[in-house]
Amino acid sequence: MRAIFGIILTVLLVMAAEVTFHWYAGTAATPLANRLAHAYLYRDPNNHKAYVAGLVDLVVPAIILGVALGFFGAAWPPRYLALVAVVLALSLVALFPLYSRLFPNGGEYLWSPLNGAPATNGDYVVTFMKALALCGVLTHGARLVTQHFQHPSGQLSSSISS
Repeated sequence: MRAIFGIILTVLLVMAAEVTFHWYAGTAATPLANRLAHAYLYRDPNNHKAYVAGLVDLVVPAIILGVALGFFGAAWPPRYLALVAVVLALSLVALFPLYSRLFPNGGEYLWSPLNGAPATNGDYVVTFMKALALCGVLTHGARLVTQHFQHPSGQLSSSISS
């Protein structure tokens, strides 16, 4: 029960931080909010990639959620961890349309490959696969590290293979 509570609390905190950041940067009229919005919406002029948006929306939350899932779910069987990792990756990608709505000027193309083009279903599928890969790998790594420190004598060969 403690593991489920820890995972739910982490998910809620990460999602609240994400929505708060996007709301502040997208709607506030302060110099800090304008700088955050400019950095967030910036695209590399050579390849049109939004590096900061990718870090803020996908990479950092997937890292946090993957590590939290591996830590709190260290005693769970891998099939449960995999299922929860899929749900967490879906929940990250499900917030993307909300993010674009919080940026009235420029947010409509946040997750599209080209400037000005709307995001397609394929863009969301690719983003989901990236989130799942990050979350899954970090879940597995955090699970192994947590199990190692819970049982440093190395007596968990049966629980790792399950």
